[in-house]
Amino acid sequence: MHGVSGTPPDQLLYTSSITYDQGWDLAKVYERNRDRWDVKAYHWGSLTSKSSLSAFWILLAPFAMANVSGWMSEKPNVWSRIWVRVAGLALTGIFFAQVANMAFDIPLSAGTSSSMSVMLLVGASLLLVLGLGLLSTQTTSKPLTIPQRLRYLFHPAVSAMNPAMTTEDWTDPAREFELVGLKMWSIHSMLHRMRRLHLGFGMAVLSVVAARSVNAPGVEAAAIVLAGLCLILIACSTGRPATVWVVRAVTAVTPLLGVGLLTWALVKAASGDITATTLNVSDDLTFQVALILGIAAGLGLVGELIASRFKSGWVPMGLLAVAALLGGTLGLTGAMLVETYLTEASTTAETFAGGAAFVTVAMFGLVVTMLLTFAISTLFRHGDKEESRARRGILRARYVLAAAGIYGAIAAVVAVWLACRGGSGCTQAHIVMPEWVTEDPENLTVFLGLPFDPTSLLGWAKILMVAVPAILITRSIVGGLLNGQDSRRQVGILWDLGSFWPRWFHPLGPPAYGPYAVNRLQTILSESKPDVLSAHSQGSLVSAVALCLANEDQIPGLFITYGSQIGELYPSLFPAVGFDRLVRCLEEQLGGRWINLWRDSDAIGGQPVKDLGDRNWVVTTGKGHSRYELTPEFCAARKAGLSGDLRQPDSQTTAGCWDQP
Repeated sequence: MHGVSGTPPDQLLYTSSITYDQGWDLAKVYERNRDRWDVKAYHWGSLTSKSSLSAFWILLAPFAMANVSGWMSEKPNVWSRIWVRVAGLALTGIFFAQVANMAFDIPLSAGTSSSMSVMLLVGASLLLVLGLGLLSTQTTSKPLTIPQRLRYLFHPAVSAMNPAMTTEDWTDPAREFELVGLKMWSIHSMLHRMRRLHLGFGMAVLSVVAARSVNAPGVEAAAIVLAGLCLILIACSTGRPATVWVVRAVTAVTPLLGVGLLTWALVKAASGDITATTLNVSDDLTFQVALILGIAAGLGLVGELIASRFKSGWVPMGLLAVAALLGGTLGLTGAMLVETYLTEASTTAETFAGGAAFVTVAMFGLVVTMLLTFAISTLFRHGDKEESRARRGILRARYVLAAAGIYGAIAAVVAVWLACRGGSGCTQAHIVMPEWVTEDPENLTVFLGLPFDPTSLLGWAKILMVAVPAILITRSIVGGLLNGQDSRRQVGILWDLGSFWPRWFHPLGPPAYGPYAVNRLQTILSESKPDVLSAHSQGSLVSAVALCLANEDQIPGLFITYGSQIGELYPSLFPAVGFDRLVRCLEEQLGGRWINLWRDSDAIGGQPVKDLGDRNWVVTTGKGHSRYELTPEFCAARKAGLSGDLRQPDSQTTAGCWDQP
């Protein structure tokens, strides 16, 4: 079993490969075309890179981060789950407001007629509601037709939010927050009900933009009520209220309410008179929705800190801060590209005034803060072990995210103080950067249509946080579409790491492959139980969960993990999901028939697994995170499964292992 990046079967088996699995299935078993060894490969990488739609997943990265942040709580409780979900809902609202800015406000400012601008907003609304909705209903388990996907989104029946379930379970699945729990690896209604609320909230945001453009207070008030209703329902989907029929029924009709309201708002905009005073309405709306995100994150952080006795809470806050500022950066990147195209000239410096300048500089500061924290963490050894500096930093990733959380909280307070000072209301227009940050108009030069002052902090922040991401994102999408799966496989590393977890906290991230990869492996093991199951990196986590949930007829004679994050990295990043229990479960299932290979030079998975003792074999051959399967230690581990002696032999014994019959 391969790890991240979806190593192709031919590279896994080091020879040409064949699969007899036919059909759509994206997780298949391959075997060597010719070899004296009966070796097969389980390839699940296509789950995150096969579809052409995955080329666009890079735009969903903030949502994926928001979902993963919910899994990082050290002391998960009702309040911690609520704040992550509410903050994620606000993140979706910011995304919708940013698209409205690119499709409506910027064209109006560039001189596009009112009727054309409204048509662009109508097109953007359809693209967002249907495009993002259909993308969010993409699944790794089986292909869905367009009518099926639309039914999951808009059918106003409670049962439509509970598809393919044998029992009606409307509870919050995050209450059972453990890897070895069966609920994590089964289809649950939470994803479908959250998807409806996120799209309903997004449509309310678009309705506010349309209503404010023609000063339609009645429509705006109705849109704000719908947005507030979505906030209440997302909170009620957590904990005991999730099972109440009224909560489920109103959730089921929320998308239709959003469609009706958005249609009303767009008709008002088409028949009204859009004046210059209503331009850039989405900028202020973005700031107001961001306030909701900040308030939700702040309240949730307090609850998390209290629940953990002030020992945690900053880590999920940190990843959420990265998600929020990354989302802001993506919005600025899109705005830069749209404005450059519409004006057929360099993007004006005014684009990066006020809130945009603050987001740009704040993102730059966040990156610097995380890099400094990582660099400082590499100075301290992990216990008495001699380790590479990269490994020291990665093992302390939790501290890096905690630093990001503290930074994010400070940045949020500063933003609110700047926006609300003066007593004349809170608006992003009040955010004025100090002179030592801002640019000198006389020093501007142009890079990819973006004017920047190379003598200012804001100038370099614009290049590093806006222009460079624009290049990388465009290259990723275009390359993924033109160069096929091999190109998407490189970006797929992000989804292999972040999309393992079910979408219980944000439904608009890339589809979670974990449940299907685990269940599919269990089926494969039941059809042909292997003598040895070996798994690398992320594949070791998929294998471990599958084996823990397997029955006796599916348990292999020996389990070998190598470069596995189960040792220290994942338990520190996801302390509440039960890695200790997973290890104990595996030990009971396998009866001690488990060997873990690791290297000191492996920064990602070079850690012993606690409780395995001398079955943690040190690999002295090779370096880094790859090619464990070519080492004499791996060869000796496979043979140890036949002999029953799982103690690591000396180096002289293993040296000629591959030459022995």
